[in-house]
Amino acid sequence: MYLIAYFNLLPTVEKLSKFDLVLLDEFELDDPGDAMMGINFVRELNKTNSIIITTSNTTPANLGGRKFDILVFKERIGKLADCFNLFIIDGEDYRVSKHPRIEYNASHKTLRDLYNEYKVKKRKKLYVKFDELISRLSDVHPVRYMSFNNTVDAIFIENLRKFTDDELLDVLRFIYLTEVIYYGSIDIFISTNIDLWDIFSDDLKNGKFKIKIMRCLSRISEKGVLVRT
Repeated sequence: MYLIAYFNLLPTVEKLSKFDLVLLDEFELDDPGDAMMGINFVRELNKTNSIIITTSNTTPANLGGRKFDILVFKERIGKLADCFNLFIIDGEDYRVSKHPRIEYNASHKTLRDLYNEYKVKKRKKLYVKFDELISRLSDVHPVRYMSFNNTVDAIFIENLRKFTDDELLDVLRFIYLTEVIYYGSIDIFISTNIDLWDIFSDDLKNGKFKIKIMRCLSRISEKGVLVRT
């Protein structure tokens, strides 16, 4: 979705149509804007010789359900569902079933101590206060977050706090950064005085971005080392 917003729909399709196979992970429609972009993207890519495989926690026919006026998009979502052959794989969240919950630092060392002791592999390590990180993310287009994968082995985030109700865009940016960190195998260390599961409000965790938020928390719980302050 960020690529389409950055390059526009047809240029994005043109770029991706150069590949025989396009794997689109975590396909979901959270709002009307994403719905239209997602539907049109699949439709246009299907006109090319590329094969598209997606993963989703929601079946194609139910994408966008209960998140916006389904009647407005019913016909188009129906056409989207017709584009896919559906394979359902049941089971427990891999990160929950195969990995421990978030690791709590039991050494009584500070986040700065862990930063100083961390030995980089091939890249660098980044130490940043949470509010500074959020401010910086708002200045950079999300498509550029991928540069983390080429430059950073570990990120150390100081003073993680709860997001306020008016920080939805910051929430979405942070979630996407978590995606980048996860796929880039970047180590993450966090200091905070609250429980990890409380950084998002109950309204957010039960709202239309619930799947994104729970996936974010799941991934941090697998990759993260938490330092209590």
